[in-house]
Amino acid sequence: MSTHVEGLQIGELAERVGVSTHTLRAWERRYGILKPSRTTGGYRVYSELDVRRVSAVLGLREQGVSIAEAARRVNANVVAQIPAGRRIDAAAIVYEMHRAVDRFDEFALSAALDRLLSSHRLEEALRDGLMPFLVQLGGRWERGEVSVAHEHFATQLIRRRLDSYSLMWADGDGPLVVLACPPGEQHDIPLLVLGVLLARSGWRIRYIGQETPVADLAQACSILQPDLVVMAATRDTTFRRSLDELRDLARSYRLLIGGRGATDTICADLGVEAMSQDVVAAASALIDESGRTGRSDSDAAAQLVG
Repeated sequence: MSTHVEGLQIGELAERVGVSTHTLRAWERRYGILKPSRTTGGYRVYSELDVRRVSAVLGLREQGVSIAEAARRVNANVVAQIPAGRRIDAAAIVYEMHRAVDRFDEFALSAALDRLLSSHRLEEALRDGLMPFLVQLGGRWERGEVSVAHEHFATQLIRRRLDSYSLMWADGDGPLVVLACPPGEQHDIPLLVLGVLLARSGWRIRYIGQETPVADLAQACSILQPDLVVMAATRDTTFRRSLDELRDLARSYRLLIGGRGATDTICADLGVEAMSQDVVAAASALIDESGRTGRSDSDAAAQLVG
């Protein structure tokens, strides 16, 4: 991918920073966060400085600063520009994350996440760093190497970081997906990751979250009329406890299930498809199926008239 001033189109910028093209255009128009140049053909093009400006805004938003105030600070150079990231091996960063969790060191864990996200494309950071870390952490808990407190410490910090990517979840104009965990399931980060990736391609996300009674989920779906419902669980027994209600839900809406609990037997009993255990691959498959990508023909058309 080109990283010089002539090379970044808005779809590429969106891919780099994890923000939808719709949101980037709104931020450029309302707040002047982006400073594009134009090619001789009239296309807007963005630089590494734009990448760092958006990253600075996202960092301030994560701290609870409003978008307007974050834009003011970045435009006034109150926030130091974030340097371009040097690519670091994801496995090495995952190791740092485990050591930080062992010490309950929030600063070190946040810094490791910063390095992971700044030195890799978002999909790579999630696929090669964040998701393997969570799987390994669960394995360490099962072996008694870390406590529930360690796991909660790590997942709450990661959840807060992922929340910063949810700013654009209502901005899309694509398919509507509802994400939820069944009763008894608290491990929702894979669903958050799925929402982040789908939103970047214009999907509309309605995140219901952990331990959702299926009857309540069905009621929400009757209002929302989603194109897709995705549920995830770590054990097949979690799905099995709500089997009849899930069958009813699957009769009315397209339902995908994921996580280790989405066994072949459960899928057959429900008559539904299983989502890939690789969340990044699952998101990519859904995006391809819908024909929507973060670097679509419509982006180019919008640049021509912009």
